[in-house]
Amino acid sequence: AIIKKENGQTASVPLFQSQENIVGE
Repeated sequence: AIIKKENGQTASVPLFQSQENIVGE
């Protein structure tokens, strides 16, 4: 899955990861 991060960059992450985990990094 492609998640758009707050900084505007995109990162591919496992589908099982929640968006909260992405924002936490």
